[in-house]
Amino acid sequence: PLDIAVSVANNFDASARAIPNTTQKIVILSDEEFDEVVHADLRIIKQAWAATANGEKLFTLLFLVGK
Repeated sequence: PLDIAVSVANNFDASARAIPNTTQKIVILSDEEFDEVVHADLRIIKQAWAATANGEKLFTLLFLVGK
């Protein structure tokens, strides 16, 4: 996996913000490193991406996360 740290930059006074600046950690993995549930989600996302690239109408994806 490839780890990339992304720092959020702002062009305004940070003291006026309710939420402080944060750093996000992004991890890039190959599709094969995910479990079957994630594979299914990736297939849906890839189909939607291909459909929009082909000029089809956009639609809203709904992801439900169970606890």
